[in-house]
Amino acid sequence: MGSRGSSHRMLQDAGLEVGPREVLTEAMRFASVEEAVDAATIGGPLQGLFVHRLSHEARAEVREALGEQVGGLAERTDDGVAVTTEVAVVTARKPPG
Repeated sequence: MGSRGSSHRMLQDAGLEVGPREVLTEAMRFASVEEAVDAATIGGPLQGLFVHRLSHEARAEVREALGEQVGGLAERTDDGVAVTTEVAVVTARKPPG
């Protein structure tokens, strides 16, 4: 997570030689839009914020908004939905010497 280039800068700041950035695109499959929302809110990096910092009412609002967004982006499949995701991968190495 982070803004574009933040991983690259962080690795450079640590004194590493950074390789090229690669973006991987893949469809994540879920039984339903609700399951995809669960993955984003309960199983994702924002889980602590979602569970411990938001009221029950705020969680319901977030789930509703995410459900609308995911529902609009998801591709219907025979066994549920597929949501295309992107992951940026950056590699780095310790400089020789």
